[in-house]
Amino acid sequence: MTIIEKLENKIDLTDEELNYIVYYYCPEIEDIITEERWGPHVSTYFRTTNDKWYQLNWKRGTTEELNVFYEQPYEVKREVKKIVKEINVWEPIE
Repeated sequence: MTIIEKLENKIDLTDEELNYIVYYYCPEIEDIITEERWGPHVSTYFRTTNDKWYQLNWKRGTTEELNVFYEQPYEVKREVKKIVKEINVWEPIE
């Protein structure tokens, strides 16, 4: 059974398959949620060949640690939202 078939049928993926997703399946978006000493916590978003989006939350291991997957990937809907953000800009006084 392929990874896509497992995702569609909500069958758990192995750690080997999850590693394949984050390294070789061409994740489209990666958000680093938090940075820690032993590696960042990451949310990876990827699209399957049937145009469904999935999210996978995991911790990227360092050279001493393996990747840790907290849960199985789950289907998400992609929305684009415009966000306006106010920031301080400091200019020197002449």
